Amino acid sequence: MPQGSTLGPLLFLIYVNDLPNSSNKFNFKIFADDTNIFYSSKNCADLEQIVNDELINVLKYCNTNKLSINFKKTNFMLIASPRRKATINITACDITQKSHIKYLGVFIDEHLKWDAQIQHVNSCLSKNLGILKKQEAH
Repeated sequence: MPQGSTLGPLLFLIYVNDLPNSSNKFNFKIFADDTNIFYSSKNCADLEQIVNDELINVLKYCNTNKLSINFKKTNFMLIASPRRKATINITACDITQKSHIKYLGVFIDEHLKWDAQIQHVNSCLSKNLGILKKQEAH
């Protein structure tokens, strides 16, 4: 598809529209070409087992539909106590656990604190204030 085409994104969305049918336990949020998968459990061992099992179903869906998962961009975050860790993987490829992620432009951390978002906004403001200060000097 040519870049800037309106048909390309529509065809892509139709193509991946049934991805949520690959699992009856996950909650999928698909925005353009970015897919987020959510699952919650009070028991970490259950969460780990169910997520790993369900990810196999997602991978089967992708393989059947000739879709690939970019494992370099794939990661997970547990929103829980700081003492909890889990191992999430798809077949032989481990997925990296992150302490914070960017979701639709907002940084969310594993303890639902705003530190990463505030740091990001401060950094952006500092850069832009520096640019404004240089323009003001001219």
